[in-house]
Amino acid sequence: VEDFRQQTPKNIVEIARMLLDAGADVNAESEAYGGGATALNLAGTSIHPAIAGVQNELMQLLLDRGAIIDGGDVVSCLRNGRGPAADYLADRGARLDLEGAAGVGRLDRVRSFFDADGTLAASVTVAKMYDGFNWACEYGRTDVVEYLLGHGVDVNALTGTHKQIGLHWAAYGGHLDIVKALLKRAPTLDTRDAAFGATPLGWAMHGWWEKKDPAQRAPYYEILALLVAAGAPVEKIWLSQDNASADPRMFATVQTVVARGVPLEQVSPLGDCACLGLVDPDAVQTIHMPHKPQILLGGKGRSSDPFIGNAFPCIPGSGDVFGCQPCKTPRFAASDIPRFVQGAAPFLNPNFFLNYFKNPPSTPAGYDADDMETAAVARVAAEKHVPFIGFRALSDGLGDPLMLPGFPAQFFVYRQYAAENAAAVELAFLSSWAKR
Repeated sequence: VEDFRQQTPKNIVEIARMLLDAGADVNAESEAYGGGATALNLAGTSIHPAIAGVQNELMQLLLDRGAIIDGGDVVSCLRNGRGPAADYLADRGARLDLEGAAGVGRLDRVRSFFDADGTLAASVTVAKMYDGFNWACEYGRTDVVEYLLGHGVDVNALTGTHKQIGLHWAAYGGHLDIVKALLKRAPTLDTRDAAFGATPLGWAMHGWWEKKDPAQRAPYYEILALLVAAGAPVEKIWLSQDNASADPRMFATVQTVVARGVPLEQVSPLGDCACLGLVDPDAVQTIHMPHKPQILLGGKGRSSDPFIGNAFPCIPGSGDVFGCQPCKTPRFAASDIPRFVQGAAPFLNPNFFLNYFKNPPSTPAGYDADDMETAAVARVAAEKHVPFIGFRALSDGLGDPLMLPGFPAQFFVYRQYAAENAAAVELAFLSSWAKR
């Protein structure tokens, strides 16, 4: 059945109660999924009542009406990723074998399956022990993992449906303490599971991708660092430009900053284009913008290179746009002149400037902005594996109250306005980032 059709209504408990009141058999078995599944089993193993926030309440109704907890219900929940549901049924008297006990973290019950000399009881299979070990790794049962490692579990054993080692599951689940415990026993880091052909590092990255809450993603960063430091192979495709993205922790910080609010200017200051330093760049207010500035996060941008691979040289003593230093630093350095002469050669052709200063076309459909500098820096940062986030403010485009003819006229009028608003957001970000 398609996922979009599998939706649990918020009032499913009331509906189930009506059906039970009308005489429905609470322990009737469904033929779905190979048969033998009761309503309790289906409610506990499904993600949809969990998403709706009614899973425990629904299971409790069924239990109150006489639903029988089968010994396999807890394991079924574990196999379907429903750890909290497995815990809920275990807390309400579900019979636990070694696999189920390990998966829900019942160390006292796990110990009962081993003889006094520490060996596995004859009534328990080795396969059950490894299945329980894998669930303990996936669901963060650190004490159970430590116990089983000390009672015969081989850290490099390929077991389970996917033929993976415990480190696969611990890395996928984001359980830092278990990953550390397993690394102490020197697992084989390039082991690939049979189902997906992925290493524990690959499983960790997939586990991170599945988590959308920044708090849930937090432990994965250290896990990834530990695995790489221990010698886990890093695949080239993970580092490709197509897979490079802004650090999600940075993005989450920006979201917090925006939610708190950042005061932005709505009046464009004159600035100090020549870097004379005689007046405050903000002292003279010029144009009141008709729209209150907004902060937009994310989006899709387009980058191009109008200089055709040439670096535009700074011009000594040419102010805050073309100059070689910020206004408040020394205005001249002897090295600026030869650097300018060498860099200016490709730009001596007058046709270059005629083409460059033509009004740029509108941003194509599907893109939110055109950009050059930020995209160039982002590419270098991605190549060096440095977390990067960019802040841009519009200095030219539609909505100009002076109706100037686009770039570069608008840029020179509004550059100070754009720069100060971008700086305000960036300073707010840095302040919040330093406190994380």
